[in-house]
Amino acid sequence: MEIRQSIRIFPAFDLSYETRRIPLDAVLEDFRIEKGHEGIRQRTEGWHRFIMTGQVYYNAASHIVGCTKVIGEST
Repeated sequence: MEIRQSIRIFPAFDLSYETRRIPLDAVLEDFRIEKGHEGIRQRTEGWHRFIMTGQVYYNAASHIVGCTKVIGEST
């Protein structure tokens, strides 16, 4: 699992499938590829899951990788 930091503001979905703005320089922990939230899974494959400030979020792999940079690895 990676630890990433946002390099620009971008949207992500929370577990209620609500869109949230991820701020610039936010630290994204427990960053991994998953099938996604139940409501998202039917729309596309390759979703990243991450935790920010204790909350779980999802976004498409193709979108989030370009909005973040790797700053470490978690165990």
